[in-house]
Amino acid sequence: MRRSTGSIRPGVVAVMLLVAVWARVGFGANYHFGLDFIETATPAPAGAGFLAAEFQPFPITNLSTNFVVDGGLAGWTEEEVRQQILLRVEDVYRAIDTGDPDTTVRFALYLGTVPQSISGSRYNVALGAGPFSIWGEQHNVSIDNYTAAVYLNKIDEAFVANPNISWDTPEKVLNAISGTTAHEIGHRFLGDYHAPAGPEEPYDIMAIPATGLTTEARFTVRRFSDQTTALLLPEIGTVNRADFDMNDWVDGQDIDTLLANFGRTDALFQDADTNGDHTVDGRDINTLISNFSGVIDPPSEGMAVAQYNPATGEFAVSADGVMSWTLLSEGQFTGTGLGGLSEILAREGESNLVSANANTIGDGNFDGPVSYSGVSLGRLTDPGCDPGVFTLEYVTGRGGQRLQGTISVVPEPSTVVMLLGAVVGLYLWQRRLR
Repeated sequence: MRRSTGSIRPGVVAVMLLVAVWARVGFGANYHFGLDFIETATPAPAGAGFLAAEFQPFPITNLSTNFVVDGGLAGWTEEEVRQQILLRVEDVYRAIDTGDPDTTVRFALYLGTVPQSISGSRYNVALGAGPFSIWGEQHNVSIDNYTAAVYLNKIDEAFVANPNISWDTPEKVLNAISGTTAHEIGHRFLGDYHAPAGPEEPYDIMAIPATGLTTEARFTVRRFSDQTTALLLPEIGTVNRADFDMNDWVDGQDIDTLLANFGRTDALFQDADTNGDHTVDGRDINTLISNFSGVIDPPSEGMAVAQYNPATGEFAVSADGVMSWTLLSEGQFTGTGLGGLSEILAREGESNLVSANANTIGDGNFDGPVSYSGVSLGRLTDPGCDPGVFTLEYVTGRGGQRLQGTISVVPEPSTVVMLLGAVVGLYLWQRRLR
């Protein structure tokens, strides 16, 4: 990264220092911060508080902004900038050493206002784009809605106070914004606290020019120092690295999260990134398995799921409180497992084979719902058959609507990803036990 040169001028403190409401949070809650993108438009009335003002969107990638004029964000989309800020703020907090390799800080980031469905404490840091819908309601942003505000227009104008500042690389712009955002979130946990910059990189995220942080240092990657971490951890608390929803159980919901995000390379902690590398892969699977608590969430009302292995052509089906399910294909059921389906599914008083032909295979008990986990149907099709030709449907009552079931695919040939199939099987089996 190329670094700019220049001296600190008094004005840069005023335009780079971001407004915050300093109040500590209590220990033991879940801390979710929603990031919005704004600039201040109408100043707060006298005595109304820092954030009692109407905000407006800040066009961060517009050609009229200094971020772009100087070359830093030229060619970037707003979505790319938003995601990079999320990832970089996340990095600041994931870099904190909790003293236990199985835990991380109890902290999650979301773009925009935090959804009502998220449990625990909800806090927002304003980073730009309005008008605002706070938890489903339209609001003028006030001191009660946001714990801290990052005025991007103030950061954008910083070079006016110090002409030696140059936003000529994306790293400079993104580090300046994300570093200051992480700083303001830190205030929410620490109270009114600023730390010395220290003699070398990485400089403390809680440092400001008044404590020795140079203008150039704002463009670097900053982290919490050991001194600040010692104050921060008792306030923010910790959570298991595989507990993505922070409900204090590594359970079926966390498995669902990992499945939904497997293969993602821009993942946050709540997206199943256990180790802070932003990639959801076999290492995250291993972390989840090694920390699995054995508590599975109760199943939803009526559900059928199937698992298909393209390498072998084998299927397994789980039914939970359904009247019947049907696995459909486009003439692809040609495997050797067809002949044994009657024995597999013919459970006295519990199930009944509906059909077995080139297009449909199904099971149901029309006297009541069926429930079983991970029943192997054997090889129903030729290896390598496209999973897209198969469809799973189910009904939960007589004459009920046909619902779409889920068919998960076992990735091949990776043995690590095969382990993911084992986790899913454990999930479905223990759901039935529950």
